[in-house]
Amino acid sequence: MVFQDYALFPHMTIADNIGFGLAERRREEKEIRTRVWDLLQLIKLPDVEKRYPSELSGGQQQRVAVARAVAHSPRVLLMDEPLGALDLTAARGDGKRRSGASNSSSRSRRCT
Repeated sequence: MVFQDYALFPHMTIADNIGFGLAERRREEKEIRTRVWDLLQLIKLPDVEKRYPSELSGGQQQRVAVARAVAHSPRVLLMDEPLGALDLTAARGDGKRRSGASNSSSRSRRCT
């Protein structure tokens, strides 16, 4: 579950926040480290593992919360406005502009 306020543990590092659910499920330390590293790469924050939530921007905290929620590969994921604090680059994923289809379709829906 990903909450709108992120619900990160302020006293834990980013790596510990992401690996929390795996540690609670008594997974091996090596598995936890590997999964945390993979998720940090996925959310494009590979250099923040030893930092604390208060040291990150709101969008970065939100990505960490999503990574923590998917760390143990849940079958269902409930999210409350999961992309609200992400900047446009992060929300799109890679920062590259998608095809103009969405822009042209929004123009065609305007009321005159």
